[in-house]
Amino acid sequence: MQDLQPQGPYFLGGHSYGGNVAFEMAQQLVNQGQQVALLAIIDSSAPTYKDKQILLDYINWDHARWLAEVSKGIEVYLDKTIDISYKTLQVLTVEEQLKYALNFFKLANMLPPNAESGN
Repeated sequence: MQDLQPQGPYFLGGHSYGGNVAFEMAQQLVNQGQQVALLAIIDSSAPTYKDKQILLDYINWDHARWLAEVSKGIEVYLDKTIDISYKTLQVLTVEEQLKYALNFFKLANMLPPNAESGN
């Protein structure tokens, strides 16, 4: 996002889980000294104690674990098979992990053929 617009004010919004993502983006921007002029959160649930406990479990995940778990979620949500395992990813560098996942998303027609990991 900051490649396209290096400075605020930023206008962010998200629906459902996207509201949580927008909130985190706003927090990171504010911590960088940027201005967030609008944060619109629609139909998102407020964090609970249970959510906090779950987040504490996630805090020790490395990049490979996050990518594998997010890929599983996308697999279920879009009803497409994406065989991206933690075991395969953990031996790769972060850049290699992204390229590996990107290839699977392209093969499943979830991304355009010209998509790159820098996008």
